[in-house]
Amino acid sequence: MNTVPNKPWLEDEGLHKTFYPISWHKQNSYTIFSPGIDRFLIVDNYDPWMVYETGKVLSSKVSNIIYILDKVTPDMSNETCLNFSTLHKRNESGWGSPNIMTHRQSVTMSKIPKDIVIERGWPIDFVSDDRKQTLLKLQEYALFSLRVIYAITLSVNFRNFFPEKEYLDVFFHNQYPEDFKSRHDITKAEQGITAVIKTILYESNSIDEALTLIADAWLKYAKDDPSGIRQSFYKILGIEQPVELKSLGPAGFIKDRNNGQTMWVV
Repeated sequence: MNTVPNKPWLEDEGLHKTFYPISWHKQNSYTIFSPGIDRFLIVDNYDPWMVYETGKVLSSKVSNIIYILDKVTPDMSNETCLNFSTLHKRNESGWGSPNIMTHRQSVTMSKIPKDIVIERGWPIDFVSDDRKQTLLKLQEYALFSLRVIYAITLSVNFRNFFPEKEYLDVFFHNQYPEDFKSRHDITKAEQGITAVIKTILYESNSIDEALTLIADAWLKYAKDDPSGIRQSFYKILGIEQPVELKSLGPAGFIKDRNNGQTMWVV
């Protein structure tokens, strides 16, 4: 009897590679599709989980499915994806139906069935100038939300040096006193700054509103944060910090050029 366990992780890349189309050099394979609009809203080339988180915050505005495209799917960009739709609707009815009994807000992720993406042109329900602008604003908000999700996720994971709560909740559940104070990150936000910013994206109705509330959140929860999460966030987002935040000065670790020692800057 062979008692040596099978070790596929040592033998091949595994089935999970099929969820990452970059393995066959396909571009923009992570998409947000809206059954209600019957079009692909945005596409992304980098990370399906960032797209999935973006779909969650957009669910307050539009029902959506996160599709991972296959090899034969036509190439799309964020300039052209609003012209593309799908052929078979049976599996999408629960996410786009106007019927309140079947409509659902929560996001799902799926590998797209083969050969169902087709170019249909601009959606006929959004041909008039005002409706066209409404759809384009929704797409821009989706792209903005995706950039924010990337920015806060990368910033927190690179800069957060106090992620105790995540470790305690996952690896030491019920093994520490209830009154033990643990934190998601170095900010003062009870649920962590990532949750705060995602909630802002979920609840805001425009990019300007979201940016204002995000800036207010940094002032409220991270005014004295020495980690540099805020600076990293705005740098990755690609915009300057608001004046109130910038006036707080630099924060984080720097190297003293004279003696090479690491020190705080607050």
